[in-house]
Amino acid sequence: MGLCVAGKLKNDTHTADKAPVSATIAENNIKAQTHPDDTSAEHNNIDRPVFRKKTRDANKWALRVWAGWAKFRNSQESTQIESVHPIPEDVCALNDDMIDYWGQRFVMEIKRQDGKEYPPNTLTQIVSGLQPYLNTECQRPNINFFRGETQFIDFRKCLDTRMKELHAQGIGIKTNAADPVTIEDEIQLWQSGVFTFDTAVGLSNAVFFYNGKLFGFRGFQEHVSCQADQFEILKDSAKDLRYIKFTPGLRKNSQGGLKSRNASLKPIIHYEQKDRAYSIINLYDLYLSLIPRVGAFYRKPTGSVDENGSPKFGAATIAQNSIKSMIKRFYNEAGIDMTDRKISNHSARVALCTTLYNKNFQDKAVMSRSKHKSNAVQSYQREQFEFLNDISNALEPNLPPLKK
Repeated sequence: MGLCVAGKLKNDTHTADKAPVSATIAENNIKAQTHPDDTSAEHNNIDRPVFRKKTRDANKWALRVWAGWAKFRNSQESTQIESVHPIPEDVCALNDDMIDYWGQRFVMEIKRQDGKEYPPNTLTQIVSGLQPYLNTECQRPNINFFRGETQFIDFRKCLDTRMKELHAQGIGIKTNAADPVTIEDEIQLWQSGVFTFDTAVGLSNAVFFYNGKLFGFRGFQEHVSCQADQFEILKDSAKDLRYIKFTPGLRKNSQGGLKSRNASLKPIIHYEQKDRAYSIINLYDLYLSLIPRVGAFYRKPTGSVDENGSPKFGAATIAQNSIKSMIKRFYNEAGIDMTDRKISNHSARVALCTTLYNKNFQDKAVMSRSKHKSNAVQSYQREQFEFLNDISNALEPNLPPLKK
């Protein structure tokens, strides 16, 4: 088998001249390869790992990338003179030698739909998505592309070479992580009227944002699943302070299955701060008084008022399509510039972690709000100006004036 050297395949004169191979070339006529007619596989399901829906979707996408590439490659005259052809579109039909041989060419040739290169991490995710299918559906549990000395060593070396080449080109260096909502943004959202106590829309906007910043809601599903009875406004008599008690439901890292059966859904407590111009406790207290106390938390604002002059909400819930881009809409309505910033619903959760890290809270304190279960919480750190400026001030020498 040929090995990858300096971004090309040894003993392979064909790949350098290939047109970009899009992951969607055969998208319309290639179904996810799940062998729906194989009823004999049913009894094996108990031994198969259970993947989250997001992982399952990613694995199916990896299969479509392979199938689209294989179909395109088989249509090329150069493929016909290869020693092993045609390339099976179903990876189950590949033996180990074929995986090692064609896998090298696969990672060198595939490109995004727009013709651009896949980032290195995405390339790894595609290869990782093929492996569980081979392990389970193809009943080849011993296949592991990333383990030391295996039969796929050439394939792995080629993937490693390709990733290094892409990094050298600067592809994938800039992460696609969400940027936080800054305190300046938050002030503008209030001062512009996007957040307000006076209208149903303003109330709805504000509680949506603070569900992310105070309680660590992720971008979409946790908002969709949120129920009104998860929130309570209570009072600590000893401290003479009211507080919000939020009891989390199912979350990305706590799905309620066997693996998370011992996970504690510990409530999050947020105390009122009496010295603040905008009382978050009053915000939630008012909102909860205007919606049913059971059922969906996000009710659709009507734009009218009730007999008491209070903002009015309908029985219907906010559409899921609207939820997907709520915070970006807030920014547009408030006139906040998003140039060179990635603002999404997740930005509120990032603001939670960033704010606490920049106030020198330790991981344990941050995780008590974000409900991370691992050190993944550290990836949410976004140093803000004051923190970065303090570092710069400490490192820059305070030298006496130079003598002339």
